[in-house]
Amino acid sequence: MPPACLIAIHADILAAHTVNMQSAASINEPFELAIAIESSDIDQLGHVNNVTYLRWVQDVAVAHWQSVAPPADQASLLWVVVRHEIDYKQPAYINDSIIARTWVGSASR
Repeated sequence: MPPACLIAIHADILAAHTVNMQSAASINEPFELAIAIESSDIDQLGHVNNVTYLRWVQDVAVAHWQSVAPPADQASLLWVVVRHEIDYKQPAYINDSIIARTWVGSASR
């Protein structure tokens, strides 16, 4: 199996209110999520379609929120991504191992 491709996703998160995270340190730490490439992710060029990466941005952002926000905050607060950035360093293929990494930055708006 080829080495894992690392997809670094920086998403500025804007929460509706200040969130009392379970651990202040945990929100500042990068969060990683293993991504399974599905056959529907592959385009006519034989690699993962660029649109799929944006779906992965959403998947890793939601997983990050669910891992650090207390249940009460998850039930009562909303967050939005105000900026995301994707650098396509190399193509990803069906048998590649993908790790999506995200972190919370300062809201740019």
